[in-house]
Amino acid sequence: MKKLLIIITFALLALIVFSACNNSQSIKYLEMGGRWPGYEDSSALIEEADVVFIGKIIDISFAVLDRRSGQYVDEETEERARRLNTLYSIEIISVYKGDVSKITHVKIDSGLKDFRVEEQLKVMEEGKAYDREWGISVWNDHPNPQIGETYLFATTQSRNSSFLNIMNLTQSIYRLQDPMQRQGAGAEERDSYWISPYEIISHFGEEAWNSFYTEWQRSDSIYRTQQTS
Repeated sequence: MKKLLIIITFALLALIVFSACNNSQSIKYLEMGGRWPGYEDSSALIEEADVVFIGKIIDISFAVLDRRSGQYVDEETEERARRLNTLYSIEIISVYKGDVSKITHVKIDSGLKDFRVEEQLKVMEEGKAYDREWGISVWNDHPNPQIGETYLFATTQSRNSSFLNIMNLTQSIYRLQDPMQRQGAGAEERDSYWISPYEIISHFGEEAWNSFYTEWQRSDSIYRTQQTS
């Protein structure tokens, strides 16, 4: 009897794994590429940014937004303007530029691979997203920030919007494990297109950098938070 139970258990496990594989294979992703504006140095990036800050991602959700206005869709929104967006809820830690008092999320106009897929599909269907028949749109080279981790953000803000927009895929979201590590703008190989958190923070003065680095050096620093889910 015990042997039979073991066989049945393994059979059920195999069925679950097989079903999961089949489900994952049926999910379609529409991989997107594009030419984003690149910034030669931290000064150019900061000048163009509306809000520069450090924040911790506390949740990730999804919404269908109007790709022209960046706002939630309504009954009047044309189907071709409806697009799935990933929304990052942020706990603000330090602000270097801009006003974050009315900010609710940082958004990226795409979905995510292999993350809360059923939720994304449901949001796309309920919002009548234009690309729902093609699959979940995802950017190549997506920075993929994680819940529970802290980043330096350089973003823009549309008028009367509570959403912040990334400026490009490689120069808007900076990991803080090594603040001297530089990130490049797409395929650009020139050093002038590579920027580090140090270069951004120190742009706001020696005191701003010293304050950040003193906290960062602590083993339990708020800037060293790790992924929790």
